[in-house]
Amino acid sequence: MKYGFLKILELEFGIYLKEQETEKIELAEKCIEIYDSVEEFYKATGWKRDNPESANLE
Repeated sequence: MKYGFLKILELEFGIYLKEQETEKIELAEKCIEIYDSVEEFYKATGWKRDNPESANLE
C-alpha cells in the first residue's frame, strides 16, 4: 500500500517522498480522499451538479 500511495503522490501531484518520511506520508494520507467510483465521488462532493459538461461522461 505505501509504495502504491507514494507512486500516486509522484505521478498525480509531483510530490516525492521517501518511505522513511513516515510523518509526511501520514499527513498526505489524511489530505487525500479516495473514492471507489466516479459515481461515489459525484455523490459525496456534488461535483457533477456543478459541472454539467461532465454529466454525460460514463
